[in-house]
Amino acid sequence: MFTTLRLLGAVLVMTGAACAGSNVVAATPTAPTTISEPKPGQSGIAALSHIIGTWDCREVFHAGGWTPKEIVSENARDVFSWGPGKKFILADYESLSELGLFEAHDVIFWDEAKQTYKFFFFDSFSGGVQEQDGVLTRDRLVFSHRMEMNGNPGTFVRDYRFESPTTQSLEVEFRPDVGDVIRIATISKTKRP
Repeated sequence: MFTTLRLLGAVLVMTGAACAGSNVVAATPTAPTTISEPKPGQSGIAALSHIIGTWDCREVFHAGGWTPKEIVSENARDVFSWGPGKKFILADYESLSELGLFEAHDVIFWDEAKQTYKFFFFDSFSGGVQEQDGVLTRDRLVFSHRMEMNGNPGTFVRDYRFESPTTQSLEVEFRPDVGDVIRIATISKTKRP
């Protein structure tokens, strides 16, 4: 039931029905989204099948990002599972640190019309929704979107680095149009057997 509600929320955002809320970060997509069925050897969503599973995580929240001091937590997990028809990847993230309980849910899919990965992010701290476009290279999947942080316009980036079949990392940062990059978090992940 919970997964169904998360997916319903993502579909509402994708269609623009939820975009009227004041806490929504994402813009309404301008072109219709076509979700394709994965086939052997296809790039699209099938190219991400290696991330399906449960990952134990070590978080480092960098000083000057979302927190004034560096915070490290070994108490986090990320669970990636297939959504309906293996056309979506659903992710459930949970951690407990000095910041308190943090929960996030992601929906990732391949937009055939735009030839890009799409990423919708919902979390317990911001109360909003982020919509990002992603590019996959050999060992990295980078999602980004334009936003403001503390009144400064720039690009918010999630950089997934696939280091081996059982290890990956996620670098989260804000790249302002003017000034230095703000490192927000580094999450190191180890896949459970």
